[in-house]
Parts: sequence; C-alpha cells; structure tokens
Amino acid sequence: MTIFEFARIKEKQAEKVYRRLAEIGFNKGMTNIFEMLADAEKLHSEITEKMGASEKIEILDSGILHYTKETINKIRFGKEKFNMTPSLGPIFETIQALEAENEKFYRKHARKATDKYHRKVLLLLAEQEHQHYTIMGDVIDFFNFHVNSPENSDSCLHQLNA
Repeated sequence: MTIFEFARIKEKQAEKVYRRLAEIGFNKGMTNIFEMLADAEKLHSEITEKMGASEKIEILDSGILHYTKETINKIRFGKEKFNMTPSLGPIFETIQALEAENEKFYRKHARKATDKYHRKVLLLLAEQEHQHYTIMGDVIDFFNFHVNSPENSDSCLHQLNA
C-alpha cells in the first residue's frame, strides 16, 4: 500500500466521522461546521487519490477556520439551544488527536518526498489538517463552556438520564 492509498483511507474514515456528527443535529451552526469538515476530508481523499495516480491537483482554502470561529461565537452568545451531552467530550478530543496525527503524517511524508510538487501538496494537506485540529479545539472549548455553564447543567443531566 502506498502512502497515498493509506492517506485516502484515513481521509475517508475522517469524512464518515464528521458526517455522523453532522447528523446528530446539535444545531444548524454546528451541523454546518461538521458538514464542512466532512467535505474537506472528502476533498483530501480525492487529492490523495489523484496524487497516487500522478495527476495534478489544486487545493483551495475553504475558509472553514474563519467560519467556525464566527459560528461558535454566534452560538455561544446567542439564544440558540444546543443539543449536546457530556459524553461527547472524549469523542471530540479523540477526533482532535486524530487530526494532529494526520498533520504529522503529511509533514513526515513531505520531508521524505523527492518530488517537489508532491512535497508542496503534502505540506498544504498538513496545513489543512492543522486547521481541522484548531477547529476541533474550538469545538471542545465551546463544548466545555456549554456543558459546564450553570444554565445548561440541568439540561445535560436530563439528557444523560434519559
């Protein structure tokens, strides 16, 4: 198995995880964030497949990091209800750790790449995985704020006992 095949499999798995999170229906903003992350992972899968076939590709900045920060701030300071239970915290932390692993994977293989074009694309993928890591950090911070805030403690306990 080549690194591109391995990377494609990892990206497809990440896409599935984010699609499942989007289906939970936390609220519109968080659903959009997870859908955007899933779309980004799908694009990464397509990119790694093309790289394995030695096709030229183009990576564009999705603007997802900026969108995420704006969306989380709107939710945090708005009146929108948020459907989340404390049991999701470890899941979010695991996903963030996987994003860190993916970033390291791409950086490691970029250092080893002999083809300058592949090196450039691998570094761009690493940067995007770092953005995903940052986004999951923002989600975790928001999650901790939401779960630990006094006005939400009763709601979270009720969801756990249901």
